[in-house]
Amino acid sequence: MVEETQTNTSEPTLFTTRFVWVSAILTFVVAAFVALRIYGPSVRPDELGFLVNGQLLIGRNETPFSDEFRSFYPIGFSFVTALAALIGRTLSREFRIALFFNFAFVALTARILSLFVRKYFALSRNYSRVVAISVSLMPLVAANALFAWSESLNILGFTAIIYCAFNYCTDNTRIYAIALALIAPFLAITHGRFTLVLPFTLLLLVIAPLATKSFRSSVKTIIGSVLLMVFTYLVLAKANLWLRNELYQGAAGKEGRMKDRVLDTANWGNIVRALNGQNWYLLTTSFGLVFVGAFILFKLFATSQRRVRPDLAVASLFTLGAIGIIELTSATNMVKIIRPDHVVYGRYSGVVAPLLIAIAVSALITSPRQTLALWWKSIVLIPALALSLIILSRGDVMHRMLKEGEFFARPNAIGLDWAIKATKPTSLFVLSSIFVMLAIVMCLIHRFATKLFIPFFVAVALFFTGYTTTQTVRNYRDYLPELVLDNEALNRGAKMVGFDSGAYGGQSFYDYRYLLHPAQVRRINLVYGVPDDINCFVGAKERPPFDGNWAVGPVEPSTGLILWLRDGLDSC
Repeated sequence: MVEETQTNTSEPTLFTTRFVWVSAILTFVVAAFVALRIYGPSVRPDELGFLVNGQLLIGRNETPFSDEFRSFYPIGFSFVTALAALIGRTLSREFRIALFFNFAFVALTARILSLFVRKYFALSRNYSRVVAISVSLMPLVAANALFAWSESLNILGFTAIIYCAFNYCTDNTRIYAIALALIAPFLAITHGRFTLVLPFTLLLLVIAPLATKSFRSSVKTIIGSVLLMVFTYLVLAKANLWLRNELYQGAAGKEGRMKDRVLDTANWGNIVRALNGQNWYLLTTSFGLVFVGAFILFKLFATSQRRVRPDLAVASLFTLGAIGIIELTSATNMVKIIRPDHVVYGRYSGVVAPLLIAIAVSALITSPRQTLALWWKSIVLIPALALSLIILSRGDVMHRMLKEGEFFARPNAIGLDWAIKATKPTSLFVLSSIFVMLAIVMCLIHRFATKLFIPFFVAVALFFTGYTTTQTVRNYRDYLPELVLDNEALNRGAKMVGFDSGAYGGQSFYDYRYLLHPAQVRRINLVYGVPDDINCFVGAKERPPFDGNWAVGPVEPSTGLILWLRDGLDSC
């Protein structure tokens, strides 16, 4: 690609190739088993929101979330859950089918990574596949597929848009201009972190031909692709707005709230702190390789190489700019630390990691000495960022909150879950030390036993992914079969069940909305009375309704919640 990358026609050993492919097959088998056996969505309300969206898109009547519900789950991944709902019909089958779609997205991500590193890092076909599969076996990619949310699609979309951007800049072909014009708007309505990537992509469509001095011959392509991008975005944005108005009335004005956060100077310190936490997470869980990949892209733009290959310089600048935009947008969501996982929240910015890791691993193959020296330096940044995060947060907030027993949502920091559980209550320096030691071992293996580097890298990835799959995801909702009020309500012919919003935490509401489907669950506030169309509701015994006559029904042993029944009725 540049000085960092020289043509290398070597092939991986037969052992390495077989080990990687067997690992991929084993990971899929275990993930498929977990997908079929898991009792329900692991993350609420995120996964539930996308599943309900899918039901709505195929024409089912779904009760809107309450006005107090401020989140919004966009329409992008909802097209996937809609297809899953069309195939599976029930919410439970829709959930599992959506996970298998995610597995397909992981495979497509690996395919695009393979094409990217083969073309721009001169790897052989076999080596490019080995590298791509190895990266895709990391928990941020593979384990993320076991959640029915948009992250697998987001990773695929980001990887695809960067691959198309490089091809558009170097080949200047119409097909990649069209691809950019379609992918960028779709990503914008898949998650808000991609919103500002859309105008950035539009600029690329215009600037790339200027940099390669092919603007005149590309005028028609530029105009057509820009118009296509605008049209696609307007159509998808209208569909997104319709979905929000149907189910998420409380999310109205969310875009304005994000803008206010950025413009409020009081938040700037917290945004910098959130950026630091994100970068620590990315650097730590990638063993420092994310920085290596980013620096290689930076050298393409910032050194004399840009005069030799201005096309690659523009593509690299676009990639780094897109990464920066995604990280900044993600950081604005983490202005407040509510849970310990918010300190190192990596779910949003994690979409950029697979591409950067693939670049770094490829460079370790094609230019090992220079890249290895850079890797050693990047490892030092792991504890440095931890120290910086502690200073910006005025203490190790994550450690303090964990010590106080605060809940750490492990799906938001995939790859750290095993270490956090093993060293609980952990600290930033403890976690940094663990990953620094692993990174040093990897560096030493690459230096003294190069042929074993990728097998060891994959073995570590398998351990991380295996732990997340079998310990974090598989057991997350083991209590669902123990809940009884859903069957009690359904046996009474329930079509609409109320849920007292003041009786118990929101988690139970999401549990019952999932378990009772297609019967609907509606939040109610006893202060305003129980609506006439609700004959039974889930609530607490110490919070009886004051309007009308109600009888205490079946009790939920695990939570103490009860099913309140209208007096004189044995039917819901």
